[in-house]
Amino acid sequence: MGYTKTAQINQLKAEHDYKDFFDDRKYPSIPMGRNSHFLTETPSKEDKAIYSHPSLLGKGRPSPESMIEGDYIDIYMWGG
Repeated sequence: MGYTKTAQINQLKAEHDYKDFFDDRKYPSIPMGRNSHFLTETPSKEDKAIYSHPSLLGKGRPSPESMIEGDYIDIYMWGG
């Protein structure tokens, strides 16, 4: 599948502020640790622009070994 150039450009343009990281209405999540969360919902319309194949999001996988779009860890860090 690969990561398309359009998705790369959109990833670089994406902006999130500090509040976005903790807004459970905008980004529902399950705490995995003190400072880590697993997002439980399909990304918003704006966030789908960073996926190469957004039409595949939310679809089941053909087998447990199959990889699908979003099968990765995206790490965001902030400092102050």
